[in-house]
Amino acid sequence: MDNGHPVTRAELHAELNATRTDLHAELNAVKDELRVELNAVKDELRVELNAVKDELRVELNAFKDELTAGMRQIETNLLTAFHSYARGVSSHLHTLDAGQQDLNTRMMALEDRVLVLETRRPS
Repeated sequence: MDNGHPVTRAELHAELNATRTDLHAELNAVKDELRVELNAVKDELRVELNAVKDELRVELNAFKDELTAGMRQIETNLLTAFHSYARGVSSHLHTLDAGQQDLNTRMMALEDRVLVLETRRPS
């Protein structure tokens, strides 16, 4: 070794074991540091992910509200249009019903007159 004597097999094994032990200790320390850093990164990512989720939730709710308002406006427009159309059709049907009633009354009068003519006895 340092004193100029050759290294024995036992000394070499002892030194290798000591070096191996030191390397394992250093590796374990590096592993622990990496675990701590990875956990910190995971925590940061969780916080950021939750913030993004909250933002998306707010934006989706706003979009849903806009869509609901648009659908309500469409429904109102359709109902207004159908109401206007139905009012005109109702007036037309009322006119047709009144005309039909007049025709029925006139037809009954004609039938009565024809019946009187047909049942009259010849003289």
